[in-house]
Amino acid sequence: YFWEHYTKGNRKYFTLGAGVRYSKFALDLSYLIANTQQSPLANTLRFTLGFRFDGKPKKEGVDEG
Repeated sequence: YFWEHYTKGNRKYFTLGAGVRYSKFALDLSYLIANTQQSPLANTLRFTLGFRFDGKPKKEGVDEG
């Protein structure tokens, strides 16, 4: 849930999202549900498609620095 003071824009909304990874590709989806009337962001669906250029999977818990 996102809440903003009325003097700074008064935006209020809920977001839902999910993402999947397969090999070098990633796909993320999100949906925004506005909590106020007349919001330009109401019922917005967003997606991101990602690609890992180096092709190496990240190792969990290993610092390569």
